[in-house]
Amino acid sequence: MPLYSLHLLQPLNITCFSLLKRVYSNRISALICNYITYIAKKDFLLVFKAAYNKAFIKNNIYIGFRGAKLVLLNLDVIILKLNIWLCTPTSLI
Repeated sequence: MPLYSLHLLQPLNITCFSLLKRVYSNRISALICNYITYIAKKDFLLVFKAAYNKAFIKNNIYIGFRGAKLVLLNLDVIILKLNIWLCTPTSLI
């Protein structure tokens, strides 16, 4: 995928993962307020799963696509925004 395409999709990554980071941070802060300063792997996975489920809901996904100026579920619009170059691999003989 050309660099231009990756750059075009970057706002989608920022939108999705900044929300996940904020929700996860709030959950960890709540644990710290309860004097829990060490997080085991099991606790991390539980907190992360709860944050993931809260951050990645249908409405947030639509907002992320809208922020990246992509129309969700309209493949024609997405393909037109991407600069796809088809090529045939050359043989290495």
